[in-house]
Amino acid sequence: MLWLYLDFYQLTLDAALHQPLQTPMIVYHPADNRIMQCCQQAQAAGIEVGMGMAQAASLSPSLKVLNYHSDMEAQQLSAIAHQLYQIVSDIVLLPPAHLAIRLDSHLRYYNGLTPLWLTLKNELQRAGRHYHYGSGWSVESAKVLARARCNRLLAAPAAIRQQLQNTAIEHTDLTDKQKQALNRVGIRNLKTLLNLPATELGKRFHNDLIRYVCALNGSKPSPVTFFRPAENFHRHQELSYEADKTAQLIPWLHSLLNELMIFLRLRNTCTAHVYLTLHFRDEAPLKLDVRAATAMAHQKEWQALVELKIEQIVLPAPVVAIALASGTLEEPNGQSNDFFEDRFEYFNQMQLIGRLQARLGAERVLQPQEQNDYRYEPVPRAVANNVSIPALPGYPALCSPIPFPLAQPCRITYGPLRLHTGWWDEQPVCRDYYIAVTETGQYLQIFKDPGQGWFVHGWYC
Repeated sequence: MLWLYLDFYQLTLDAALHQPLQTPMIVYHPADNRIMQCCQQAQAAGIEVGMGMAQAASLSPSLKVLNYHSDMEAQQLSAIAHQLYQIVSDIVLLPPAHLAIRLDSHLRYYNGLTPLWLTLKNELQRAGRHYHYGSGWSVESAKVLARARCNRLLAAPAAIRQQLQNTAIEHTDLTDKQKQALNRVGIRNLKTLLNLPATELGKRFHNDLIRYVCALNGSKPSPVTFFRPAENFHRHQELSYEADKTAQLIPWLHSLLNELMIFLRLRNTCTAHVYLTLHFRDEAPLKLDVRAATAMAHQKEWQALVELKIEQIVLPAPVVAIALASGTLEEPNGQSNDFFEDRFEYFNQMQLIGRLQARLGAERVLQPQEQNDYRYEPVPRAVANNVSIPALPGYPALCSPIPFPLAQPCRITYGPLRLHTGWWDEQPVCRDYYIAVTETGQYLQIFKDPGQGWFVHGWYC
C-alpha cells in the first residue's frame, strides 16, 4: 500500500484569506494563550507559532486576530475531502486539519503515480490551501514524514525507509513519557527504533509502543475508516472581518457556492432552493430563502440569484459569519442533460492537466485566467500555471505579441468592439476590434486604430 498524508497547517487562515491582506493576521487559541497560525505578513513582523498574545501584540500593533475553533477547522477539512472525492475515493479524515489518501488503488486510472499526484496538487492549489505532505506504506509512516515536512512523494520502499530512518523521534505520535524512555536508552531517531526486534521492545516497553512501531514499519497497519460524503449540504463560515456592506459578502458566498456545486456534482443532483443565514454579533440571525424557477447545479446560475437576493436587504449590523444549506435534492430532468457532461468534463480536465504536467513539466502547462483589464497588451504573462487574459469575450486562440499591419484581403464577420481604456497607467488604448475571415477561410482578430490603420492581433483556431 501507498498512503499520502496531508497536514493543513493553516486551515483557519486559508479559509479567511479571500482578499489581499493589508495587516498581519494570526489565529489565536484563547484557552492555551498560544498563536496557532500566522500569515506571511505576521511572520515578517517576527511573530511565530507558539507565541503568546502579549508578545505577538508587541511586535505588531495593527494585528488582526481570529479565534481558533477546532470544529470550524473540521468543517473546512470536510469541504476539502468533498473536493478531492472527485479525484480519489479512499480518503481518511483525521480532524481537525489532516487527511490521508490511499494512492496505490487509483494508479491505474491515472497511468502512474506522477499524474495522480499532479491532479491532486492542482485541485489543492485551486482550493488555495497550504499543506505539508509525506508518503509511506501506512498512514502512520506518511504522517511522520509530513510532520517532519518531508514534502516529497516517495513510492519506493527503500526511499521511504531511508527517509523514515533520518527522522527524529519528536515527529512521531509517541507520548512524551515514551519519548523520554527511548531517549534514556539512547534511541533518538527512527533508524535505531525501527531496527530493534519486536521481542527486544516487548521486554522494556508497553504493547502500545510495539503496535505503533509495527504500523510505522508497515507490517501491521492500524485500521482506518474511509470518508463518505454527507447526505445533506450545510456549511458555516466565520468571516475574518465584520462585513457591514453586502458587497463584502460576495467573496465568501462565491466560496460557499463552489462547495455546494461540488457537493451536487458528486451526487449527480441539483436543487431549486438554498438557505442563506447571516449571523451578527448582537442581533438575531437573518435567514434568506433563495429559490430558482427550476433545479440548478451550476455555480454561475446560483451566484447570480444569491447576489441579487442580498443586494435587496439592509444589514441591521455587521455580519460575522455566513451559513449556507441546500434544499431538497432533485434528479436532473430532461432539460439539464448537460449536467452529466459538465461533471465528466471537469474530471477529464483535471486528469488531462495532471498527465500533461507529468509529461511536459508543470511549468510548461498553462491555463487561461481572466485579469481585471480589458487590454490585450501588455502581453499576457504566465504566473503559477495560469495565463492572464483580458476580461473580453472572443479572445483568440493565438495572439501576436506585437500587432502587425493587415496585408491580405478579408471580410468582416463581427464587430466593431471598441476598446478605449488604460488612462490610469499612461498606456492608453483606443481601438475598434473586429473578427474577419480571409479568402482561404482563416479567421483573424483585427483592429483599426485612430489613425485608420488596420492591424492583425490574433488568429482563431
